[in-house]
Amino acid sequence: MKRLGVRTSNRFTRIAVFTFLAVVIAGGALSVAQDSGNRTVNEAQRAVRERITNREGRRDLIVRFGNDARTESASNADVRVHGTGSLLRSDDGKSRLFSYEAVVNTRNGNVSYIQYDWRGDWYSSDKRSAVTQGDRGLRPMAASLVSSRGEETATS
Repeated sequence: MKRLGVRTSNRFTRIAVFTFLAVVIAGGALSVAQDSGNRTVNEAQRAVRERITNREGRRDLIVRFGNDARTESASNADVRVHGTGSLLRSDDGKSRLFSYEAVVNTRNGNVSYIQYDWRGDWYSSDKRSAVTQGDRGLRPMAASLVSSRGEETATS
């Protein structure tokens, strides 16, 4: 009888050790995947920031991104990143909202596609928020989009 009890306790010990190792390995793989996703979002946002500042051609611009970045698989190696942000002119304090999309190759970090669309017009951040810009005679943020090519499209 003693011998059966020793075998059972060894079996439970082995199961416990195996379970512990499985959890540790799975947790490590999960954190690697999250780091990879953050890296992908960072690469996409870096490319969008460069594109906006190069096209606007001013030195006093600050690009800020919202915390709403979403990723989806475009192919085995490509990840599509969507999100929103704002462009701030530091000389007059006016800002403008935009949405963006970029495709990042997760194998080499190259960004193969960059698109951003303006949402609404410039507004002074010290007087009104973006949500209430319609109160000042400007179009509400979701009413229209002006693409980076200057074309206006209705969204509602």
